[in-house]
Amino acid sequence: MKAVAFVKKRLEPQALVLPHCRTYRYGVDRDTVRGLNGNGYALLADATPLAFPHGVPRLKVASVRNALTNLALATRASYPGRIVAVTGSAGKTSTCNMIEDLLQVFGVPKRPTKNFNTFDGVNGEVANLTNEAIAVIEVAASFLSQRGGPRPNVLRPEVAMITSIGEAHLEYFGSPQGVAEVKSNVFDLMSRGTAVIPRDADTYDYMVQRARAAGATTVSFGAHPSADAHLLSYSAADGVVEAEIFGERITYELGALGRHFARNSVGALGVVAALGLDWRRAAGALASSREVTGRGMTFDVGSASGRFTLIDDAYNANPSSVRAAIEMLSERATPPRGRRIAVLADMLELGPRSEEFHRALAEPLLGAAIDRVYLVGDQMRALWDDLPSEIRGQYYPTVDGLQAALDREFADGDVVLFKGSNGTELHKVVAHFKRATKRRSDAPKDLARSEDTGFVQPAGRRRLEVRARHPKSSQSGSRRTSLVFVGDLSMGDCYLKRPHLSVARHRLEENPWSFVELLAPLVQDKSLLVANLETVLAERPADPFRGMKKYQGWDDPVRTLAVMQRLGVDAVSLANNHTMDFGVAPLRRTIAHLESTNIVPFGAGENEVQAARPLSVSAPFGNVHIFAGYEFRTGYARKWNFYASGDAAGVNPLTGRATGSLIADIARTRTDDPASVIVVYPHWSGARNYQWATDEMIGMNSEFLDAGADFVIGHGAHRMQEIVSGREGTTVFSLGNFVFNSPGRYAKFGSPTFSLVARLEIEDGDPVTGIGADLHIYPIMSDNRETGFRPRPVRKSEAVQVYNILAGQSGARFREDFDLEHGDRGWYIGRTIPLSMAGGQRRRDAVTSPA
Repeated sequence: MKAVAFVKKRLEPQALVLPHCRTYRYGVDRDTVRGLNGNGYALLADATPLAFPHGVPRLKVASVRNALTNLALATRASYPGRIVAVTGSAGKTSTCNMIEDLLQVFGVPKRPTKNFNTFDGVNGEVANLTNEAIAVIEVAASFLSQRGGPRPNVLRPEVAMITSIGEAHLEYFGSPQGVAEVKSNVFDLMSRGTAVIPRDADTYDYMVQRARAAGATTVSFGAHPSADAHLLSYSAADGVVEAEIFGERITYELGALGRHFARNSVGALGVVAALGLDWRRAAGALASSREVTGRGMTFDVGSASGRFTLIDDAYNANPSSVRAAIEMLSERATPPRGRRIAVLADMLELGPRSEEFHRALAEPLLGAAIDRVYLVGDQMRALWDDLPSEIRGQYYPTVDGLQAALDREFADGDVVLFKGSNGTELHKVVAHFKRATKRRSDAPKDLARSEDTGFVQPAGRRRLEVRARHPKSSQSGSRRTSLVFVGDLSMGDCYLKRPHLSVARHRLEENPWSFVELLAPLVQDKSLLVANLETVLAERPADPFRGMKKYQGWDDPVRTLAVMQRLGVDAVSLANNHTMDFGVAPLRRTIAHLESTNIVPFGAGENEVQAARPLSVSAPFGNVHIFAGYEFRTGYARKWNFYASGDAAGVNPLTGRATGSLIADIARTRTDDPASVIVVYPHWSGARNYQWATDEMIGMNSEFLDAGADFVIGHGAHRMQEIVSGREGTTVFSLGNFVFNSPGRYAKFGSPTFSLVARLEIEDGDPVTGIGADLHIYPIMSDNRETGFRPRPVRKSEAVQVYNILAGQSGARFREDFDLEHGDRGWYIGRTIPLSMAGGQRRRDAVTSPA
């Protein structure tokens, strides 16, 4: 059998199915069991009368529960990998999720089920172990309490982590000390190993004593100054965590929002270190780690009265977790009219001090400046009586009636926290609002990191290997390398926040691929795809310029990376006027995000040398060097420190560098690698966007070509610009936008509503006659007001219009040099260029010189 289906979520072909029966209270429901047929299923059942499906073999046992325990023991005995056990009063599931995200960097797959942490659930998880190197298993107090007597040790973890000790399950364990005693039983399941313990807990010394008594070494974590994994700071504005791990300082971004997640993230890094893995390399994965359903996951929701942000933390609650959730809510940014609203339900299983614990929530609510509070449950009545009238919403003994009231309450821009114990059924109200929406962004499915991924960008990394496209039969044995260049790329989180764009915003959250899908065929079947990423990858960062810089760009990193990966983007230029919109720290995080998904950034960096380094591509015919730069603007240098200089981070300027120049870099590369193809990929537009090329751009372009560039393929004007070609080289002054989700200002400036995609098909040829390149320019309709934010390839009449517009602006030779053609990808403007001619005399001499 391939799996043990101890719950319905584990059902798969060739599974041993455990039905719900007298001796097993979990199990697969009877209706599902009756419907089983084929697929190699088998049943493990007791004598409970059931309607078993015909043809499915059944193994009858006296106790399904005991049989599952025996299966778990047998599996654990033969399991070659290592187990990480995670327990605690709060944060178990989300911490398991973070640890699994970190382990994916090393090729460890995530487990398919979550939160089956009781005795039967843990047995079921262990029974499903296969050959994974490491398994992370959540463990509840009910597994560890041994109230029914000693239980078989099916875990034997190498690392055991306690996330926190708080006022949870006090009805059973009496006090936090009692909770610590039960949770510390996890150390008794170890044979030496490592115990990861919260340093901030009042019971820390006791837990250390228990761990050492079990022969384990200890790693502490938290905000306490003496913690081995020490949380130094957390910024709610951009999710940046500063920490010191075993004395080594690190900064990383955390995708899950909230200080309590940040605290557990340093513990998760401690677990990775305890496993002997490189926690530094893994840390970048935390940027894509998200909240788990029912434990802080965030949704954008539409209701009768407007769109609001819903924080679903309704799976469970105790005093410490509710305080953490209130703090998280207080840190969430809201628009000017947006409110912070808390919907709180009873915290169950708190014993005789329950009323006291509920009443004590008034202090954090008032300290956090919550605008409105709704309360549910008998125990919450005590809190209701202590709240001032100005923040009271409504009180309900049960969830009945709450849903209808909330339907009318929430308005545009509100941020609403739902928090309560599972038994209150508050999750049903959350489900009502979630049915009409979807989580704000889906994590990319293929975000698992490769083994060479690091969080911090390697100083020298700018090189890719590209593959030639194997030709169709008509190409008589030659091979082609396809280099695809697109213009400005931003999914538009910063632009689509505007109320009048709510329809596009909702589509961005529901289906971000819909903005790209019509253009995707133009960039597929390629060797290299390069884009200009004109945004910062971060949830809106803190603004160091205090609103003085206009048009600041930022995008949700997970959503944007997912789209770029699906599209096949290989490299992005950061040399543009938005990369430094929020200063140096978001630039570093953007680079880290890109590196974590193997998308190579260039055109910006930690210092002048890194920013100036080109993207160098090794191809079958030789090398391609792609230089990126942004036009030098005195105000950007003086006000915003935009450009890299010396040891200062920033973007690469086209001119005005402190040392050397882009033109000198091109000339030196032509000398050092004379037979290479050199492309300049500048971001420029002159004083205003949406115009034709300026005299300054034309002069700079001549300097690039004279220095040895073969092609100049620019962007920056948000629209197409002139295309010119001659003996010295070929220039597309501006590709314009690719997918750039702002409304645009084409009508305001009377600009053509088109942009371009460029494909260079370079053919490996004879060293004497040189290599040849087919340049195909695909026009696209890029005016979002025209397309409804669905940019698309042009139609025939539009292609003719584009060709005639460019012919009128690009000079008399345009019609001689370029033809309007139609191919598999649609309409394009094409020219075949012998590269022995491009680049001037130096290239011709280089490719014809004897070996």
